[in-house]
Parts: sequence; C-alpha cells; structure tokens
Amino acid sequence: MLSSIVPPECTQYHEYTLIPWSMLVDLQHLSDLCPIIERWDTSSAWLRRYLNVSTVETAHIKDLHPYHFQLFDNAHDSHPLKPKYYQRINIPDMASELESYRLIHFGTLFGTTRLRLTSPDGIRFRRQVRERMVFQNPALLRIARSISSLVGGDETGAGYVGIHLRLGDSFAIDGYRNSRSMWWTLLHKGFHLDMSEIARIESDTLGPNGAHDLTPPNLHIDETAHRYPHPPLSDVRYLNQSNHRNCLGTLHSRLEHSALNTPIFIATDVKKPRVHLALELFRKTLPCVFFLSDFDNVLSPLKTSDIFFNDDEGLRVDTFLLPFVDAMVASMGREVLGTPHSTFSRFTVDVLHRAYHGWPIVERG
Repeated sequence: MLSSIVPPECTQYHEYTLIPWSMLVDLQHLSDLCPIIERWDTSSAWLRRYLNVSTVETAHIKDLHPYHFQLFDNAHDSHPLKPKYYQRINIPDMASELESYRLIHFGTLFGTTRLRLTSPDGIRFRRQVRERMVFQNPALLRIARSISSLVGGDETGAGYVGIHLRLGDSFAIDGYRNSRSMWWTLLHKGFHLDMSEIARIESDTLGPNGAHDLTPPNLHIDETAHRYPHPPLSDVRYLNQSNHRNCLGTLHSRLEHSALNTPIFIATDVKKPRVHLALELFRKTLPCVFFLSDFDNVLSPLKTSDIFFNDDEGLRVDTFLLPFVDAMVASMGREVLGTPHSTFSRFTVDVLHRAYHGWPIVERG
C-alpha cells in the first residue's frame, strides 16, 4: 500500500504546494509601495541565515485562534471590536512596546476587517495594496476571459451574472441555506422579481410539500458596498439574446420570466456541481447556468503549460489554481454575489470584480 512506503510527514504531499506570489499578482507593482522579501522557508533558521534576525530579536504576537486580534491604528478610536474578534491591539502602543525588536511575528493577519484604520494615510495605503493584489497572471487571464466570453457572449462580462458560492470545508453545514439565500438575492435584487413571485417559483420548483423550509429568507443589504457606487447597469431583460446559444436548459418563454434566462456563472468548490443538492434551485430554474467544469477544453493550457509546473517539488500546480480561475470568471460578470462570511468571496466581490471593471474597490475595516 502507498501508506507503507510513504513517510507519515509526506502523506499529504500532493494536497498543496508553494507558489511565488509573483505567479498571481504584479509583485513589482506591489513592491513599489513597500519593500518585499519572498521566503520559501518558514523556519527560524531561515530568518537567522538570510535576514540575520535572531530569536531574541523577534516579538511573537501569539493568537489562540484565527480571529483573536483586531488591530486599531488609533488608540483613541472608540469603535467597538468586530464581534468575531476577541482582543484589541492598538498599533501605536504595540510599536512603542516592541520598539527594541527587529521583527514582529503574527500568527495570522487573515481577515478582511482585521485592520481598523482611521488615518487617511493608512486607509490610502491599504487601498493601494488591495488594488495591487488583483490576479494578473497573463495565462490565467486569457483562460478566464475566454470562459467569460463563452458564458456572456462577449469579452466585457456584461452578458452574465457571477456567483461565488462556497459549499465545501466549514461552509458545508450551511451550504443549502447559503445557496438558497443567494438564489433569492439574485432573483430579487438582480432580476427585480417581487418576493411573492420568487416564492411561487420556488414552490413550483421544489413542491409545496418538499423537504425544505420555503419561508422567504432575510436578504442581506450591503451598506458598505453602497458607499462605493459604480456606473448603472442595463436591465438584464434587455441583454443581447445571442449569449443564450450555449445554454443547456430550455429557455423561459414567458416575458415576465425572461430575466431567468440570464446566463449565470457559479464559481464553487464542490466537485460535481451539476448534481450537488445545494445547487438544485439554480439548476432547475435557470436554464443558462454554467460551472468551470463545463469548460475543460478551455482549461487545458493549465494542464500542459510548463509555467504551471513546480520544478522544486515535481508537482503540477494546475489543480491548485482552479479556484483562482473560478473566482476570476465570476468577477468578470456584470454583477457578482458572494457567500456570506467568506473572505475569498469578499475579495472576489469587493476587489476582483471592481478592478476588472475599472471601478473603485470596496474598502472595509
């Protein structure tokens, strides 16, 4: 058996790999803001050898879980902690207390709202950093734009709506509820159908005595995003009908349901989205729903190009890049909806979508 010849520390070897940030983003553009040192070794020995930083010169900010600390740039800011954080750190106080150290080591800085900034300089710097984190790999962009044009009928993304729907890992337990809420949001806010009509469509699709609760969900209003408006979009009912040529389902013939014929691209982390139960409402009501797995022929360069091969580890990285391509295609749509409480979805909606359309990104924190 494989486990009998593979050391225990190597059993998950093929489940992840390391790639340079420069494979995804324009690192030189980011370096113009702040000097960056890429490291492939996370050991303390590497810090001593290449940066000449010793253990006694390193201050460790020890967190007990991913959302332990929220960082404030103003000690006098009375704004309360976000509910998911447990402890506040004032950056000026930390800088003063740790002034003698050469390196500050955080367990994680994960989280869109990790930084609570009030100073104009800090807010501007964070915005510039986030704008430079947009995926810019030329090969990935070509693939994403090719799929985008097949879904929407042109290269502008104006002909379809993107959805970034997390259903795996920690999102699996609320998968159906999140999927249903996003379906309702799409029909109500995206297609401008009234709530009673959406309820009727859902009941007709699933049956009034089905296994699912048909009580209309509470639809989230993103007040923060509303503070960063973008140019008005045309009504989906009047989109170019030529983008329906690749639809797999039967188009709705009733005029009042014509918006349901709008092409939808769903970026998701389930392996078989065309049979996954949580996506049932989308598949049964929207004849033009697409998934990344529908475009294997366009994705073939990922599997054949040498630039997606990690020479150091002897691994192809194509499968690890698929979630990025998925998000890129979704964000190229005219609109994009994201999974509640997902940082990856928030990045897709706030940054990727806005940047690919030339609009101001949404800033949080």
